[in-house]
Amino acid sequence: MEMGADDYITKPFSIKELTNAINVRLEKYYNIQIGYAVDNIEKNLQSKLKGLREQINIQKNYIAEISETNAKLTETLKEKETELFEEVVKAVETSNTLHIFRTQIENELKTRSVSDSQKDLMKELLHKIDRIGSRKDNWRIFQLKFNQVYPEFIGRITRQYPKLTQLELTIISTIVFNLNSNQIASMLNISPESVRKSRYRLKKKLKLDSGESLVKFVHSFQVGR
Repeated sequence: MEMGADDYITKPFSIKELTNAINVRLEKYYNIQIGYAVDNIEKNLQSKLKGLREQINIQKNYIAEISETNAKLTETLKEKETELFEEVVKAVETSNTLHIFRTQIENELKTRSVSDSQKDLMKELLHKIDRIGSRKDNWRIFQLKFNQVYPEFIGRITRQYPKLTQLELTIISTIVFNLNSNQIASMLNISPESVRKSRYRLKKKLKLDSGESLVKFVHSFQVGR
């Protein structure tokens, strides 16, 4: 034990006693690794969310200091479009990372011979991932930054179509950046099928004919120009 052994058993012992002792040590080690993984994921996500909030505050201060001249406003708009697109990419990457980690755990539950306590631990980890994935921070941050870049766009839409929901307004905002259904689904933490259905209902609410393009319609509002 002083030389670093995790455990010992005294002779004589049976095969069952030996395998039980080994399984106990393996289970403790596995639980420790799962705990480390959970902690790292939570720290990572908290760090990213904190960084996004800090970027929002920085952009608010930056906007307040910008000159009102048209030349500077145009330059700032281009910068903000780039930043907003980067935020969308980060949100999609975070969602994809959670999805990959969830799939790995689900595969572990299906393919590995694990004890009941290990299964319970992995299921709890899945619940934590679901709770993190169900947060609305991604689309709230996106919508906030979108409104900063295009402060009049949502107002123009809602004046003409006052019955649009918050989800529909967010989807309209994502269309400005030509995001596909999978990218929108990752950012909003919903399924691609839900996005397609929402876009179909949105098209009907906007009273567009079946042959009319929703993308062209949105861009016809001359966003922020």
